[in-house]
Amino acid sequence: MIHEALAARTPVIATDLGGMADLIQHERNGLLFRRGDDNDLAEQIRRFVVDPGLLSRLGDHAHAVRSIEDEVAALEILYQNVYRTRRGYSDTN
Repeated sequence: MIHEALAARTPVIATDLGGMADLIQHERNGLLFRRGDDNDLAEQIRRFVVDPGLLSRLGDHAHAVRSIEDEVAALEILYQNVYRTRRGYSDTN
């Protein structure tokens, strides 16, 4: 659901644990709360109530996460560039 929310430019409130914390950057595209801390979760929710502009500001940085296919394509380009650079370097020496 985090991927879908970010794709819809909707900030997320998530726990600071594992994969969720990898996708959500606190104060940038969402808010994180300490795992198991109900008071911290309530505080993060309260922030949206007292600061109506927060939703918009965080939403400006909420973007769709790249698909696996896009990640692989970007990685292939990176490897090709490294290979060409290394090959070019060794060809001139």
